[in-house]
Amino acid sequence: MAREARARGGLEPFESWYDATGDLITLAYLDDEAATVLAMSGDLDGPGMYVIGHFSDSNEDEAGRTAPPPVPPGVLRPEVSRYDEHVHAPETTLQAFTQDVIEARHSGEVAEALLTATEASGSTRGPLPRLSEFVATCAEFSDALETRQGQQTAARLRMIATQINLLTQDLRTAGNVLDAAGGVLPPHRTPHPRHLPPAPGPTLNTQRPAAGIPATTPAPATTPRR
Repeated sequence: MAREARARGGLEPFESWYDATGDLITLAYLDDEAATVLAMSGDLDGPGMYVIGHFSDSNEDEAGRTAPPPVPPGVLRPEVSRYDEHVHAPETTLQAFTQDVIEARHSGEVAEALLTATEASGSTRGPLPRLSEFVATCAEFSDALETRQGQQTAARLRMIATQINLLTQDLRTAGNVLDAAGGVLPPHRTPHPRHLPPAPGPTLNTQRPAAGIPATTPAPATTPRR
């Protein structure tokens, strides 16, 4: 029953831990009319998974008390502690880079923003290399779960990290091209350019008519023929 529910997406895990024997314990909601809570041992996608208890959703706390007690979870990197003081180098946000491009006048300014945002070395790494590192670390964590689903997710995340690296290289290439272009925005893009002649407006006849001469001569009256 649990395997069939897992295969069709009808199993919703909500808590998991390891017991003292090293077995993975998982509590999950079963998508059925009785709203059953299952307690299971082993990898949910592995051949060794088996159900160790059935409970109603109103006895969710009982499921946790009945299952084998947990031991403290592991860590991703033993040499790193959440209690250590971390000194992060200041970094420029993507919003700031976008504003730099909006305010730019020359292509070299945009090139500088692109190259800085994609800088992968030194203490001033750009946000894109940091994003790649973040995704790769998530892949490392998923793989460390030591489950089939974790391994599949890790493979997908590693592929995304590779795509980010390729995108970063393409952006650096575009930045170098813009830097070598020496381009500048045309002056007509300025809202009110003072250095350009104003656009010609509609011509108006401002000449006053001579004294005694009406501005317009009325057409002569015509007498209808009999």
